[in-house]
Amino acid sequence: MPKTNLIKEFINKKDANPKETPFSESYYHWLMFMINHARRIPIELNIDLESFLIIQTIASHSVYLLNKKGSKSFSDLEEEFELLFTSYGKKKDIHKLKYSTVAQVLEIPRETVRRKITALVKKKILKVSPKTGICLDKNYLKIYNEFAYKTSIEIAKLVRKWNNIGAINKILEFSNKYL
Repeated sequence: MPKTNLIKEFINKKDANPKETPFSESYYHWLMFMINHARRIPIELNIDLESFLIIQTIASHSVYLLNKKGSKSFSDLEEEFELLFTSYGKKKDIHKLKYSTVAQVLEIPRETVRRKITALVKKKILKVSPKTGICLDKNYLKIYNEFAYKTSIEIAKLVRKWNNIGAINKILEFSNKYL
């Protein structure tokens, strides 16, 4: 059965009480979260959405590598980022990120990625070197400390709203049954 039919089967029970299948309400909360998140990017960070996605791709790569040593708290991760900024190029376990990799992950042209990364390097959010590839730079901490914290609060609000209408249980039921 195609994925869309699985979802429709799960959320569109003809005789279901809307409180048992709160899809439209949970979807509304999701949409508002996404709108608010996308709206905050240019206002709070003074960058466009593609640049934000590039930064997040590079940050996710860094966090993936850091998580290999074990999960970190918010403040532990901040300390690890600070250590990364001072140790780039000194460690042998760096897995270089290239323009082409970021372009492939985001499915945007390589030249667009290169141009946007050049602008982010000027803002000291990213840095690029032949030895380390594309890495986070010291001004990334502003994004991490302020934007990530506010986003975490917004996610908590979204999850609370979903919990209040019973959507969390429906999501978990769906994932247990179909994923």
